Amino acid sequence: MVQVYNELDNLDVEELYHRSGKTRYGYIEPSEEAWVMFEEALGPFIDEMKTYQKRDMPVAAKKYCIGIIKGIRKFEKESSSEFTEWAIDAPEEKIEIVFEVWKKGKPNERDIAEVLEIKDENRSV
Repeated sequence: MVQVYNELDNLDVEELYHRSGKTRYGYIEPSEEAWVMFEEALGPFIDEMKTYQKRDMPVAAKKYCIGIIKGIRKFEKESSSEFTEWAIDAPEEKIEIVFEVWKKGKPNERDIAEVLEIKDENRSV
C-alpha cells in the first residue's frame, strides 16, 4: 500500500530529535521515540482494517492487512530515510502486530495461510 509506505517514509528524523533527548521529566531515548512515531504512523491504517472487520467485510480487511504489510515491507527495503536507522527492528515487529490484530477478526484458515505467505515474503533476517 503506497499510503503506508509514504507515511512511514515521511517520518522526519528532525521531529524524532525534537521529541527525544533530555526533557523536563528525564530523558527519552531516540530509539524508543522512533518506535512510538512508527506506531503513530501505522495507527490509522490498523484502525481502518479493524473497521472493515467490525463491518463484517472480511475480504476488504484481508486486502487492507496485506496492503499494510506490503507498505511496511517496502519501507523496510527501499526507504533511504535517516529515520530507518532509529527503528531498525520496528518494521518486522509491526508487521507481526498487524498480522495478529487482523487474525483477531477470525479469518478463515485459507485467508490466514495467504496473508502468512505474503507476510513472510522477502523477510529480512
